[in-house]
Parts: sequence; C-alpha cells; structure tokens
Amino acid sequence: MVRRSLKKLHELILYIAWRNRDDPDFASTRLTKDLYYSDFERFRQTGDAITGSDYLAMPNGPMLEGLQGILEGMQGKRLLRIEGTPSGPFMQQRPIPLRQPNLALFSPDELRVIDQVIDEHGGENATTASRRSHELPTWRYTAQGERIPYGTAWLVDPEPTEEERRRAHALAVRLGRA
Repeated sequence: MVRRSLKKLHELILYIAWRNRDDPDFASTRLTKDLYYSDFERFRQTGDAITGSDYLAMPNGPMLEGLQGILEGMQGKRLLRIEGTPSGPFMQQRPIPLRQPNLALFSPDELRVIDQVIDEHGGENATTASRRSHELPTWRYTAQGERIPYGTAWLVDPEPTEEERRRAHALAVRLGRA
C-alpha cells in the first residue's frame, strides 16, 4: 500500500542530507535518487513505501515530483537551506539540514533500507547517480514525464540463461561479430 506522508518525506530529506553533510558531491540530484531508491526498495520488500511520494521518469532518471517546491517549503520552515555549489559547468543545489532529523517516525526496517541506500550511493556525483538510475527497469519502462508506478519495483531484468548466451554467441559468430 502506498500512503503519502509529507512529514516523513521532510524528515527523510533531512536524514539523507544529514548523513551526506560531509560529502562534497551530495546535492539535490542524489537526494532525489536516494529518496526514490528508499521508497521503491521498501515497497519492493514489503508492499509499503516509506513516504509514498510520487516520482517522475525524467531525462536524468527518477525525480521526486514537486522537489523544488518541497525544498522551498522546507526552507521557509527553517528545516534546511539550499546552497548553490559549482560542479563542472553546472550549479548544484545542495540541501543543508538546519536540524537533526526526527528518526522516531521511521521503523528500524525502514532505517535499515535508507541507510543501505545512502551507503551504496555515497560519493556518487550527479552524473553517476543519474546514469545508474537509467539502468532501472522502473525508469526504463515508464514514459518520460510520467509517474513511475510503485508496482514496477518488482520488475527485474533477468540474467540471460546459458542457452540464451549460447544462441547469442552462435549468432555473433555467424554474423562475424564474435
């Protein structure tokens, strides 16, 4: 089931930003990817998302719908501030938490998923985070600009079987491409 919780979303944003506060490559692109991975991985495991937020299939991968407005609202409530940081030819928007997150809103299992996501993606810059997200079936099988259905969390790209590998190799040999 997907239940939306703006309060949990705010606290999750604060937590991800807090955990990445010393990572110079952390900015809003990786924030939105970590939010997405956390929600969709939890949904894949349990059928229940952490925040229930909507994510769109955008050219740079999954993007939290309304991210800019959400971050601006959090700035207005003095929960965080946004720092512009140069990254190559781009200006990254880096969320800086102004207080520690309230982790009491999350179950131990939710925190385990979130921490695993943060640990796996720590140190990635925006380009790497976007490229990685392009490999996801959830993103690839959703039209650009459309909401990514939570049910796509169960999609997987199966490994080719040994027979499929053998046939592919035989075809490559026959075509002179092996």
